Amino acid sequence: MLISRATLRNQLRLNKDKLYAFDGACIGERIQGENIRLMNRILLCLLIAALLSMVGCGAKEESNRSQTASNSNAKTEGSPTNSQGKSLDEEMARLKVSTALVLPSERIVHLPVWSPESDQVASMIGKRWYSVNLRKVVLTEFDWKNQKAGQVSARESVELASTLEMRKWQEALASVQENQKIVTTKNGVKLELRKEGTSTSFIATKIAQNPRVIWSVEENCEALTLSPDEKYVAFVGETSGVFVVNLSNL
Repeated sequence: MLISRATLRNQLRLNKDKLYAFDGACIGERIQGENIRLMNRILLCLLIAALLSMVGCGAKEESNRSQTASNSNAKTEGSPTNSQGKSLDEEMARLKVSTALVLPSERIVHLPVWSPESDQVASMIGKRWYSVNLRKVVLTEFDWKNQKAGQVSARESVELASTLEMRKWQEALASVQENQKIVTTKNGVKLELRKEGTSTSFIATKIAQNPRVIWSVEENCEALTLSPDEKYVAFVGETSGVFVVNLSNL
């Protein structure tokens, strides 16, 4: 059976169209498959990045917590007292001293003044009154003219005091005269600031005992003032400031 040329051409054209359609479908499927794989890779990368970010944030948080804890421990271990301080007695016992500079200044213009409870001492620096709370102090070791003493180092312990309050405190000290160099306790213990040349000696004399020199320094000291409970005595060092001596340690 003979096939005409026209029929043959039509058949070839039809086969060619089918081939193109098949190739197009294959190419489309291949592109779609590649797109799916590309999207899967992108999603996987995003997931990995998110996980790494979460891990990094967690590690940073842990590091910050560790650093905070470390700083807190360092402060606790490095400080001899808590942030509010301790009593003067406790701090003196820690440093093994009986004398402490509680109000450092070269401009003291008034004798020390005690509170009625003996837990604060005050004086004037220039034209202002300042008081020291002896219930919460921090002392550091202080070389006072080659004499071991303590010195208040917490600013929170020293504060401005009102003139009205100071007048109330002074009512209990009406008989005290400025520049007093000798005082005697109710128990008969005589306390004296004895000046010899350019130095001053602090001398304690108990009943029926010989005088005992507690310390001697190259500084003019004066204005001995007993606390109301007679547990302490304060005085002024001309170039240093207001000192307090714990009499129970003598």
